Amino acid sequence: MSKIAIATMVGQNHGNRLQNYALQTVLERMTGCRVETLKPCYGPNSANQAAKAMLRHVIPQRRWARFASFDARHMRFSTHRMDDARLSDAGYDLFVIGSDQVWNPTFDITGDAEYLPQVEKDKKVAYAASFGVDRVSDDDGHIGSLLNDIARISVREEAGQAIVRELSGCEAQLVLDPTLLLTAGDWLAVAQKPKLPVNMGSYQLTYALGEGVIPQVDQTLDLVDLRDRNLPIGPAEFVWLIAHAACVCTDSYHAALFSLLMHTPFIIYGRQSHNEDMSSRFETLAKQFDLQMHRENDGAKLMSSSQIDWDHIDRLRAYHRSQSTTFLEEALRDANLI
Repeated sequence: MSKIAIATMVGQNHGNRLQNYALQTVLERMTGCRVETLKPCYGPNSANQAAKAMLRHVIPQRRWARFASFDARHMRFSTHRMDDARLSDAGYDLFVIGSDQVWNPTFDITGDAEYLPQVEKDKKVAYAASFGVDRVSDDDGHIGSLLNDIARISVREEAGQAIVRELSGCEAQLVLDPTLLLTAGDWLAVAQKPKLPVNMGSYQLTYALGEGVIPQVDQTLDLVDLRDRNLPIGPAEFVWLIAHAACVCTDSYHAALFSLLMHTPFIIYGRQSHNEDMSSRFETLAKQFDLQMHRENDGAKLMSSSQIDWDHIDRLRAYHRSQSTTFLEEALRDANLI
């Protein structure tokens, strides 16, 4: 059987794991290949073990267990690490880099390995890769050289297109995050009701990754705040909570995407990280789906579901999905996998 490897970030982050699952699923459906995600290379094995031990203390056991359950049921991970010197000989027909902030230069855990420099150019493509920031410094041309060594590049933000163009002279295609390539029905099939005292449609879901204040917008609603790390919420429970919330208030890109998919009213709040502006993803998303009225920075007020033109949003998603799958089809055809 032919095999495809995904190179992405792997951590206890809901959006990260769900985009990983989505890309794995889409590639499997398109090719019939076995699709595996490469192990991350966050330092030597001893450092990996230390980091995992630290994470188990930071992330309460019940939440950690929900991620482990999702992985066991839905994910396939490779025995190979991204920085393996002989990765080209590991039996993979194609390597797909992305999605998520796999090329964010402000992260301590990302670097050259996420470009797979040891793999030959014609076996590498990037799907919906993100730099996560508006600008990337590359005074010595090193990143540009790494980008030029990838056969096809697509990104999920217009800022990413500009970065690739400036650093490498290449044109990257703008595509959807892989979570939007699956249907709401696909996601409901993996969703799981959390063990929380919540009723469908009776609560505000708050999901914040930054330090900003996100208010309770309707005092008549119960509040489920995922900043409480003791809540046993893994990726499957995350999808269920968004699908059945009265509204979602978030600074998370993927929480906004799932709100779109599930037709759940939402407001997007601004976020910064490492003193870097991280708004580029939302600026692109707002253009793609006419979402200006859903951004708190644009003076948005929570709209009821009946006030939102979900049919218009679904038509836009279908259009962008077609362009995105065409990119993947061409890359897979080049690799003789379809």
